Formats: sequence, structure tokens, C-alpha cells
Amino acid sequence: DVGPALSLLDGIVTTLNYGASATSDEVKKWREEMLQLFLRSTLTGGRFAPSVEIRMFGIFLSSMTQGEFDKFIAPVLGLKLRANPDSSIGTSNALLSVLVDSGSDIDVTVHLEGETKLLATGMRQIRSDKEMGTVASSFLVSLTLLTGGGSKSSTAVSTVVRSLTDALVSAKPAHAFSTPGQRLLAYQALKQIGSNQLNNATEFSDKEKELLF
Repeated sequence: DVGPALSLLDGIVTTLNYGASATSDEVKKWREEMLQLFLRSTLTGGRFAPSVEIRMFGIFLSSMTQGEFDKFIAPVLGLKLRANPDSSIGTSNALLSVLVDSGSDIDVTVHLEGETKLLATGMRQIRSDKEMGTVASSFLVSLTLLTGGGSKSSTAVSTVVRSLTDALVSAKPAHAFSTPGQRLLAYQALKQIGSNQLNNATEFSDKEKELLF
């Protein structure tokens, strides 16, 4: 399997072959080659890897820098989620979950909206009433956990919570979570987000507090 091999290669080659003698350019080139291999194996190679395969890359993903995520991973996630959301949401969610579980400092705040539109993708998947709705709910929760801490964490959590609560109370069919299944998934996401934030200093609006707690 490529996953364990990639993790092993990353540790051995970087530590032993490069070591203290490696230049920053050599290390950068090596890392970029590994990132491209990872993407071909999981997202861009004509298939979307299942979560069990993504977890095989755990060691490698735990070493990913913010710059690497912003340059290589986030644009591909955004592209694949917009072009083929039903097939790619599982792989994307697994990738974010591995980063969360590894204690990664990756911050996805700037990718919630903007060009990448990760938040909008998760919301659309819940509205689709398809079988991947549960995965989309988990995906939204992961977005609130990969925020780098501090004020960015508060901003990201509030952005996701506000999007969910607005959909729950909206009277506009195009924006509302109108079916029981959609509303259940939204409440599940809010419950998990609220649980994760109980010990944090995040400030919510009165409407958000009512729905969360």
C-alpha cells in the first residue's frame, strides 16, 4: 500500500539521507514530490480513496505544514468537492479527520469560504438528502477543529455554526434545511460542535446558544 510506504519514506529519507546536510530547497522539493504522490493516490488519480487508506497516510499527514496544505491540498479538495461532491466528500472528510486526530496545527479558516468553499460544499451535501449526508455533517465538525486556535478558532466555529443555524431557521427553500433528515444532520453537527467548545472561550449569539446548548 502506498500510504504506509509514503509515511515510512518520509521519515527515513528525510532523516537519514537529507539529515543536517540537506538544503532547504532539497527538503522542499522532496516534500512536494511526496504531496503529489499522496494526491495521486487519493484524490487526483482517477479514484477517491476510502477512509481506511487515508488513515494509512497518518504519519505523513501529521507532518504537513500550513503552506503545504494551502498550496497543494486545499485547492484540490475544493476542486474535487465542487466537481464530484458525492464521491469525494468521504475522502475529504477522512483527510480532515486524520489531521484532527493527529493534533495538526493546520488552519482551514481561510478555506471555509473564498475560492475553496469547503463550508458551502458541506452544507450542500446535507441539503442533498443523499447517503453521504452523515459524512458531510462530520466534515463540517472537522472544519471547526482545524483552526489553529485563538481568535481564528472563534471565527471559524462561529462561521460554521451561523451557517447551520441560518439554514435551520430560514424560510427560503433554497437555503433552508427543510426535511427531517436534513435537520437531524444539522443538529447532530451542532451538538458535536457545542460539545467540543464547552471548555473554550468561544462567544456565540443568543440564537446560536439556544440551538447549541
